[in-house]
Amino acid sequence: MRAALERHAGLARSKKKPKSKSQSAKVAPTSKESEATPAVAASSPASPGRMKLAAAIAAVWIAALAGLALSTSNEPMLNRVQIEQADLIVTAKIIDVQQGTVTIEKAWKPTQADEPITVRDLAKTKARSGSSYILPLTSVGGDSYEITRPKLRRNRNTESEQQRPPRIYEATDDALEQLREMLGE
Repeated sequence: MRAALERHAGLARSKKKPKSKSQSAKVAPTSKESEATPAVAASSPASPGRMKLAAAIAAVWIAALAGLALSTSNEPMLNRVQIEQADLIVTAKIIDVQQGTVTIEKAWKPTQADEPITVRDLAKTKARSGSSYILPLTSVGGDSYEITRPKLRRNRNTESEQQRPPRIYEATDDALEQLREMLGE
């Protein structure tokens, strides 16, 4: 490939018109011209100092982007279909995860709910005793409930979908605000 480039360069040179004697004579540049045109080496490698500076700038840039991603991407995302399909939506304090007992702090849909209630599949979630969560629930009889698993309109729930842990939401101010918006309150 190098030979082809050299041949191409040779052809380009041979097509040029020959210079006259006055044009071929070299004239030394004036001092102003030499100051205005800095000398640049054709293949000078970057100095180690410049490489370190570039690496430091890149590291700071990556750290800044990672910080922005971590600080802005943690907004709650309530599943609208799950909320719509739930029989009962409550904000509840978890008493015992393994037993599934919770104390209702606020009933969102319907606005009246008996307490205490038992949530059968609460142990399958990452819930912690003593913490408050938004629980979209489906009645399974009496005061027993299961966490609502959204039924997809196009596809039926597959086995892998049923094996995933049920989705509950930590009762943060942002999550509660999003729930209010979904319920039109």
